[in-house]
Amino acid sequence: ASAARFAEEFAAVDPRGDDWGTEIFHQQALAQLKVLGKLVADREGRASSDLSNLVSPTFNGHALLPELEEIYSYVSIVVLLPAAAATDDAVNFDGPQGLKRVIGVLLQPYGQAADLRCDVKIFKVNTDVDVTTTSAYVVVSGTSRGTAMQQNAIWHCGWSLGNDDKPPRLQSIAVE
Repeated sequence: ASAARFAEEFAAVDPRGDDWGTEIFHQQALAQLKVLGKLVADREGRASSDLSNLVSPTFNGHALLPELEEIYSYVSIVVLLPAAAATDDAVNFDGPQGLKRVIGVLLQPYGQAADLRCDVKIFKVNTDVDVTTTSAYVVVSGTSRGTAMQQNAIWHCGWSLGNDDKPPRLQSIAVE
């Protein structure tokens, strides 16, 4: 009796049972962004990884690390923000290999840091446009040459929709 009751309770909160499309998509996209986060943290794995399940062949991305300027510095704390004169004429990175280059640019400040970490939290799913999009808080952190570093950003991702047996794939990615 308790197993049947558990199954009923689980079914009541399972978004697939109530046609909660954005909740289902949120779960799928978050799983994909977690895969991306693991690629950010794993230099060796990224170099040899097959991105076909993560990235659309027509992927288009921009550098996820804009030009930065120092706005505060005290002892061992330095705060950098995007430069006020930053322009939107950024270089595009296309296709699955483009995503690897986007990650490479993102990690340039970390040098050869071995303790990279990337955490992602989706806070918005938009299905009202031609392309389903997500907005996510992203934190990339690590230590390079004895200095702890952290980048906080909002990534806007466009997705090509998958089907029941294939997850959505990244179509585009840009930083706010």
